[in-house]
Amino acid sequence: MIPIEMREKVKPILKSILILLIIVLLLMPAIPNALGQTQGVIRTNLIHTVELEDSMNLKLYFNLYDPSSGLPFTHPRPTSAQITLVNTGYTSPAIIQTPDLPIYITLLLDASSTMMGNAQNLRDAAKISLSNPPDNAHFGVVQFNEEINLLQDFTQNLPLVSFAIDQYNASNQGACLYDAIYLSVEALSDAPVGRRAVILFTDGIDKKLDGTTCSQQSYQELVAKALELDVPIHTIGLLREEGNINEPELQNMAGTTGGYSAFAALNDLPDAFTKIMDAMKTQLMVEATIYPERDQNQAVLTLILEDGSSLNTAFFVESQTSYPGPPSPVTLRMDGLQLIAETQSYDLQMAVSTPELVSYVKVALWDKSSGSKVTDLIFNDPVEFNQFSIPTELLSADRDYELRISAISRDDNSPFVLAVDRQGQPTYELIHEFSFDPSGIFPSINIDSVTQAGSSLFLNVSLFNPQLISGYEGWLVDKATNTQVRDSRFLLPADAADDGQIELPTREMRLPTGTYMVVLRVLNDQNQVLMTTQFDEITFVAPGLFQRVGVALIAMPIFIFLIVGMVMALVLFLMINASKQKNISSTPVIKDQLGKGKKKTPAFDGLQAIASDEPYLAKDKGTVSTPQSKPISKQPASTQDATVLFDEQDVSDRTVIFETPLVNSQLTIIKGSPSVTCEITKSPFIVGRTDVDMVLNAASVSRQHIEIVFDEKQNFFITDLNSSNGTRLNGQRIKSGQTVPLPEGALIELGPEVALKFERK
Repeated sequence: MIPIEMREKVKPILKSILILLIIVLLLMPAIPNALGQTQGVIRTNLIHTVELEDSMNLKLYFNLYDPSSGLPFTHPRPTSAQITLVNTGYTSPAIIQTPDLPIYITLLLDASSTMMGNAQNLRDAAKISLSNPPDNAHFGVVQFNEEINLLQDFTQNLPLVSFAIDQYNASNQGACLYDAIYLSVEALSDAPVGRRAVILFTDGIDKKLDGTTCSQQSYQELVAKALELDVPIHTIGLLREEGNINEPELQNMAGTTGGYSAFAALNDLPDAFTKIMDAMKTQLMVEATIYPERDQNQAVLTLILEDGSSLNTAFFVESQTSYPGPPSPVTLRMDGLQLIAETQSYDLQMAVSTPELVSYVKVALWDKSSGSKVTDLIFNDPVEFNQFSIPTELLSADRDYELRISAISRDDNSPFVLAVDRQGQPTYELIHEFSFDPSGIFPSINIDSVTQAGSSLFLNVSLFNPQLISGYEGWLVDKATNTQVRDSRFLLPADAADDGQIELPTREMRLPTGTYMVVLRVLNDQNQVLMTTQFDEITFVAPGLFQRVGVALIAMPIFIFLIVGMVMALVLFLMINASKQKNISSTPVIKDQLGKGKKKTPAFDGLQAIASDEPYLAKDKGTVSTPQSKPISKQPASTQDATVLFDEQDVSDRTVIFETPLVNSQLTIIKGSPSVTCEITKSPFIVGRTDVDMVLNAASVSRQHIEIVFDEKQNFFITDLNSSNGTRLNGQRIKSGQTVPLPEGALIELGPEVALKFERK
């Protein structure tokens, strides 16, 4: 019987022997093929892992090469792949793809004395290789002799790389070959995440001009550093009779680190550079979901080729977690959840393994805040990669939700087990939490500038998500009086801003010279206000009479012909009429004809006021008023109270325009806080919590809750500014964004907590 102490010592040895036997068995399928034909070899370049909650994502970057030539092996191509963990026995299918990471390549050029006569040949060969680089490649250029100089840091700008190669220049020095390679490999560790490579060109060995060793680093040290940082070194050697290049060393350097090696005479250098670049373009990647144990795991990559043969290579994977293994043949992977503005829905990207086993995918939408289910969504007959649409009609802004996703079996209509936790408990749902925030997709508009052309104002605007805009509304505010300009409210269609400009209908407004503010609102298809913006300072210069007439005539040139025709007809008529009068009296009469109608102004002996119900313009303040009927007086009114407008007509036709003062109005708090009265001093008058004319500190009141405006006839109107808790006028709810009349004594309720009373004093 073997003692316990002896068995404990033998266990590690037996385990190593078992692992070795498994690797041999895995490699055995390749032996018959290798005897019958030239077989490629897998050369691993980079292993990238990400530890997830229930599995590890593995990406392995590799090349296939022909060991007899050292060049890329391109036929037959691999058709499928798998990853086997030796210590657990799990085998996972792998997907063969083109590499998804950028590659950072250092061109390391020998500039020692032996290259002084061949510098131009090297420049030409290196630049030719740039004509067909690998996808997503970044190049850096370094030259070395006894010094190491950076000519260009990593860039995708190939003209810059070509310019740096043109700066290459050899000098009468030795070559510190090993130091240059070591520092180039080390510098690649500071590059962003991606693949790495060094392309070394040299025509000699590591030595100074006096024949002594130049580098402080050794060959073994630079190879160890390259293996540590996963940096393959591709080598190009210049062959010539007087050269002393060490071919075996360069070949071993490339083979050990996973690179390619090429040797060429001076005239064949372009071909050597091109072969190395082509070799890097053949790199492939496999991606798999694996379930390693904690610490180091030995794994084997197996590739199945087009001719049915297989290739294998072993590598190691480090893990911080022990994963229990795949729970079932069906797994779900959520690749993205994106809010789409055009459809007002979420786009859910979902990957399903072995979808042929799945009848449908169920997505349950839960309100996380209340713990209640919102709805169930069913997506039948899923495929490997799916795009599901999640509507947002039932969601509320700024609330948290969960997607609970399950895959239902075709066989028994039961959900598949999607994962097993560390306690061995199965999980049937993939859960994803999110917060519904639609503000990022709402359309918006910004007024960049305002320009005037003639009598028109143009708003130069920038739009975001304009396809969701159904129209615009707005108005002008006179900065001098802080009141809305009469007849300035406008409503425009969505295409009014298609060219980046919105033309305001200022011609119809007959806008006088002054300084104005424009308020612009964005509307949806239900005429709800999505957002409001403004431009505070617009200086408008009203065009003169002749300018307006000129613009009108240019716009409608037919009027020019009509006016010319009328003038010519009038002149012709006067000439004919004058000719007739002259025949009768032999006296010119055109002057008298043109002078008809003039009268002398009669004596003025009093002033009378004519009562009228029509609106009239107050001369000083520009407001419309309706005068009250007054008895006719023989005494003139005070010039402070009236303006007299009359012409050379009978005094009974004279009209007196009175200036009526503004009717005072106020809002009184009758519910929600101590009674406070606030006078309405301007139009518009905003009520809310912040940045308003009347501040109400109540939770039910929005930041800007209502807006009160009045016109020149002293009619008052109220608008709900898309408040959160709504507005009621005399018990009736006002729609958001709707403007309605505000009667005397009206009761205004702002949500459930605050009530105001509107009065005129």
